[in-house]
Amino acid sequence: MAVSILRAFKAQFLTSPTSALSQAIWILPIVALLIIGCTFSWFTYNEYNQAIEREFRALESNDRIALALVTGLMRNLEQFLDNIADEQKTLSAKERESYDAELVARKTHFPEVRSLVVINAKGRVEYSANPKLKGFDSSERDYFVAHLGKPLEHNFYVSRPFKTATGNDMSIAFSVAIYDGDRKFQGMVVSGLDPAYFESVLSQVRPQGEGTTASLFNSHGDFICRIPNRDASREDGDGANEVMRAHFESQKSMTRQIGMSRIDGVKKLFVISSVGNTGIYVGISRNFDDVLIEWKKTVFIEFIIFIITAVILFSLSSIASRRERERKTADDAFRVQAIRLTAINAELERFAYIAAHDLREPVRLVSNYLT
Repeated sequence: MAVSILRAFKAQFLTSPTSALSQAIWILPIVALLIIGCTFSWFTYNEYNQAIEREFRALESNDRIALALVTGLMRNLEQFLDNIADEQKTLSAKERESYDAELVARKTHFPEVRSLVVINAKGRVEYSANPKLKGFDSSERDYFVAHLGKPLEHNFYVSRPFKTATGNDMSIAFSVAIYDGDRKFQGMVVSGLDPAYFESVLSQVRPQGEGTTASLFNSHGDFICRIPNRDASREDGDGANEVMRAHFESQKSMTRQIGMSRIDGVKKLFVISSVGNTGIYVGISRNFDDVLIEWKKTVFIEFIIFIITAVILFSLSSIASRRERERKTADDAFRVQAIRLTAINAELERFAYIAAHDLREPVRLVSNYLT
């Protein structure tokens, strides 16, 4: 039974030229739309990758500039502290008596330095540009403890952001250890720095647009400075987010990342680079949606073109299908008319034959009678 049905279907549709033409009327536009759709999809995907790549390159350019500027600021600060540390080895007793005033004078060279102290080997503030910090016990502070175990590979430590005891402002401590000729720890020079020290640099390299940021953070995920929201600190989050950790784990000096911002919870493109071996990192970012604005416009235009093309093709197919049905109907009507006319012609021939016979028979009888 099934075989007979398949044979009937094949005879009716697959072997019929009319049926094949009807199928082709709809198959051809579908194939054309598939080709157009695949082409648009490939171009759309390629344009998406190009948009992301262009933005990453722009962010990398800004990040390299920021890295150079921040490195310069850090080098200036380190040199500033190194000079004070080197002086401790040659100070006379008389110079030590007035060294607090010397620190005050030195501090004026760095307006962003909130505090400038010299700490002895026991962790006590021995000299200070701020009298309130004189004698302060810093033996448990991270910037002091970091130098106790062994000399740091790079004698320059950057602490986590903290609130100052005097002004309750956010500050970052930068410390340089003091060693004698036998590399024995003798204390350190520490400066408490206002994060605004880096604000001018980050403002310069921050890309244009509302959804862009330029930030400086440490290996704990604490923001040292961030533009905008320059007061962001470790109180604004719970440590390094996935984007930061991905950079830390990569062991690369610069990485590209796509992820969520810890501060505003928005998906962004990030370029992060390490500032030497200081444990500080520069990050430049832009909102992911802002990067794809032009791409989305292109996708929308291509989608409209695809819809218009589909409407035109299916409209033409519908017209062709209707005309094919009309032609088939006309052919069927012609065949019916031809059959009817053939039958009428046969009937007329039969009638003519009978009439001719009826006319010939009397004549034949008369002829026979006369003869």
